[in-house]
Amino acid sequence: MIFSDRPTCNSLRISVRDVKLGMFIAELDRPWTETPFLIQGLLLEDKAHLVLLRDMVHEVTIDPARSNADSLRHLPRDALHPPVAAVLPQSHGLKPTDNSATPGQAVVQTAPDNFNQFIETVYLQNGSTSIGFLERLAIWCGNLRQAMPKFRSNRPPAPRRTKGRPDFLPANMPLVTYRNDTPIQEEAVRAREILQQADIVLEKIVSDIQSDLPIDMQAVTPVVTVLVDSVVRNPAALMWSARMRDENKRTYLHGLKVAIYLMVLGRHLGFPREQLSELGSIGLLLDVGMLKMPVDLLEKPGKLTAQEEAMVMRHVNYSIEALEQGEPLPPYVARGIREHHERIDGSGYPIGLAGADISIYGRMAAIADTFAAMTTARPYDITHSAFDAMKELFKESEARLHAPLVEQFVQAVCIFPVGSLIELHSGEAAIVLEHNGVRRLSPKILVLTDPDKAMLSAPHAIDLTAESSQKILRGLPDGAYGINYRDYYLG
Repeated sequence: MIFSDRPTCNSLRISVRDVKLGMFIAELDRPWTETPFLIQGLLLEDKAHLVLLRDMVHEVTIDPARSNADSLRHLPRDALHPPVAAVLPQSHGLKPTDNSATPGQAVVQTAPDNFNQFIETVYLQNGSTSIGFLERLAIWCGNLRQAMPKFRSNRPPAPRRTKGRPDFLPANMPLVTYRNDTPIQEEAVRAREILQQADIVLEKIVSDIQSDLPIDMQAVTPVVTVLVDSVVRNPAALMWSARMRDENKRTYLHGLKVAIYLMVLGRHLGFPREQLSELGSIGLLLDVGMLKMPVDLLEKPGKLTAQEEAMVMRHVNYSIEALEQGEPLPPYVARGIREHHERIDGSGYPIGLAGADISIYGRMAAIADTFAAMTTARPYDITHSAFDAMKELFKESEARLHAPLVEQFVQAVCIFPVGSLIELHSGEAAIVLEHNGVRRLSPKILVLTDPDKAMLSAPHAIDLTAESSQKILRGLPDGAYGINYRDYYLG
């Protein structure tokens, strides 16, 4: 579930008999997890989906603003303007655990080993793009076909549910609904300036740690504040700007990416600004202990020895020690840093925490840190495309990562994140510019090459929503085909 895909203040509950193709279905009268639609929010374009809805539910909530106008003509005009209602985030798709359960026991689908085959056999089949990604994944894995008899039965639907929050979120945390207030083109200019401010502070942190001086935490707070402000206005802009930066060997670049991904995930879940600031601080600071490691160890290609692995594991404690030379860290910030390498099945470090013993911040940091590492060039491992990194997160969510939060992360950052390199089915390489809030697999892109991967003298932007003949084949890792996408910084 993405906040921009939720019911708006003009959402309308109607009988399933009044549902037409072209409507955006925002809510059902039963949990989405009890249906084959494994993601909240559906632009109804498939007659089979309409038949399925009529078999499963009595009422649905539609979002007129995201529906085709022709699909609404039979509805009373005054019905399209109901009173404003509060909207709270909900968890859909992978079944979340409750607060007393071990998160590793969450129900999760195994990701297929070959996502390229998945793309070719399902995503491109008949040129269809109307099914959400997780639903496509379910079809590919076979569970939707197995579930069809169950969901096509005429049994009465479950009682209408009450809007609530994911069970894995702290019960005392008030949740906020965010909407993009600034176009990405405008916010990207600010984001670039904000990242330059962050550079100055982070370079000072590096210098202080290498000189065994206390870190000036008072200087970190203003930077985190402006990062949060940018994420709140339009999270895509900061993700784009961070992706476009020159990836030299600056030690802190990884932490900056983790901070952005954590804040984007927190925004998606509805965390208030104070908690977004805590997430940003965790991301920026979680790996400062790496500065205590020998450079040749960090840049060693290939597998580390057991002794070298043990040395690297100490970076978590080094981070806490360096950060708490002065004032103690805020409790949740310290906990998120301590736990970002802990794993749900107890296989992580430095303590080997498991399940519900890992805080929500630790679980979130583990996901963001893993994704940022896999999509960044490393001497000891291959660089994954964002798409392949998402596949790996799904695999890890079987035991090591918190499955419901992995689902939320994928929806927050998107399968093909802003700034990621992709290949079209026709052969051209392109970079993702901006996502469509309804058709999530049809973003706006900048085409960089011809079908033979020769660079275009004049790259051009297209909206895949309007280009029905163009489809995404796969994600590409940074540097694929010699493409330097950072030449196309959105200014």
